[in-house]
Amino acid sequence: RRRGICDVILGVVLVLCLPCSSGLAPYPLKKVTAVYPQPERLVAIGDLHGDIASTRKALRLAGVLHESRDEWVGGKTVVVQV
Repeated sequence: RRRGICDVILGVVLVLCLPCSSGLAPYPLKKVTAVYPQPERLVAIGDLHGDIASTRKALRLAGVLHESRDEWVGGKTVVVQV
């Protein structure tokens, strides 16, 4: 009985969320074009899953976070998380 309820809940969640994540939204979406100038330096970092220690380590490795303080030292560097 419990498994049946869980399956129903999962089905409802998928029906509500899947269309949005697949690009088939239940309502019209406004297309937004974003064009930015090329930065002097661009750093891309993978998904950090909210891990602040890994985030600091990655930013320090990229040379944009001060070695001992949480202070930006990257100048005009642009950092993106992918």
